[in-house]
Amino acid sequence: SQVWDHLGESLLNVHRLAEAQAALTESYRLRVLDHDESLPITRAHLAELELAKGNFATALKRLDAVLAGPHSALRIIPEYQIQYRRAQMLEGLHRDEEALQIYRKAVHLARDWREGSLPGETALASTSIYLHNLFDDASNLAARLALLQKSDALARESLEILAASRAFDLRDRRALTYLQQDRLPPRYFTLLSELQAAQSKASLTESERDQEKVEQIRLDLFQLAVDIGLEDKKMYGKREKNSSQKSLIDVQQNLTANDLLLSFNLGESSSWLWAVTRDSISLEPISKRQKLLGLARSWSTEIREGRMGTTSGQELARELFGKLPPAAQKARNWMVVSDSSLFQGLPIADLPDINSGRSSMTAASLSLHPLIEGHSIRYIPSEFSITEDVSHWKADSFLGIGDPIYNL
Repeated sequence: SQVWDHLGESLLNVHRLAEAQAALTESYRLRVLDHDESLPITRAHLAELELAKGNFATALKRLDAVLAGPHSALRIIPEYQIQYRRAQMLEGLHRDEEALQIYRKAVHLARDWREGSLPGETALASTSIYLHNLFDDASNLAARLALLQKSDALARESLEILAASRAFDLRDRRALTYLQQDRLPPRYFTLLSELQAAQSKASLTESERDQEKVEQIRLDLFQLAVDIGLEDKKMYGKREKNSSQKSLIDVQQNLTANDLLLSFNLGESSSWLWAVTRDSISLEPISKRQKLLGLARSWSTEIREGRMGTTSGQELARELFGKLPPAAQKARNWMVVSDSSLFQGLPIADLPDINSGRSSMTAASLSLHPLIEGHSIRYIPSEFSITEDVSHWKADSFLGIGDPIYNL
């Protein structure tokens, strides 16, 4: 039954739904006959199968029936995954407010899970994709509701969810590097083990005392991570107050009047641009990823071949930056954040500056006035990167990158 269940789950992950149905049904049959206490796991996977089919009402009914029973068998499935699937079901039924509440719960649980995971555990392909999709879907729903409700709070929340995911990705990679370099002390792994055990106990007992123990272990683990340089020491004071998560307020406080943070989230069904200044945050929908990738490929090819008189660069610039508010357009120092392949090898600095007041000029003329003439362009891996304390960096460290070929 366990083999059939695992096969069904694997088939479900690659969207071979008919085969997944057959495998999970066989697992269900065997577990019923055997009075197997792991039956709720297969039932949860069958609910997920209905979700994949688009049968949202059936999926939700089945999952809620599983959650109404004893939860001990479900402990092998991270709870954030269960809540994530439930949020998707609610969103599929257009119960958006309820879905957002469950997404928030799933994001919180995923953060807790990541804090207690071993270095490299989140680097596994399936886990990484699952976590990325969770944070991405939660951010997208918050952004969509922000536009519908004209809510600045939801616009801010949608970016904070995305930023937290990117910050965790960086931390995970850093932890894996520390592991490979043998820079993680034995106490680090001891605390991780204690945290996992305490979290399991707290989830079963739901007692305040057990939850306090979880928080204390987290605090000890965070202090150790600060000591070895894995975490930002400026956040330790917040951690002591049980508020370890950075917010956009932290980011904005580190921006000057000439700074603009541009954060992109490009998806197959929806894409978003957040423009953050010291005093404001704006959210705008932009074109879907495939359209932007097509424009980027065309324009990059034209640049390399010296064909400067075409309109693809102007069109791409308008798609990316045409909706920037006036205050954002005036900022000189631009910081760009995105985890999309769009910006790999794309010379943003050479895009025409369509907001410079020269938009009435021809495409050929626009190509002579690139963004770099009026703005500095800086790429950063996470929105929260600009808040990190860099006092631990060695003063004698230096990296120089130059192009020895000076051509037109």
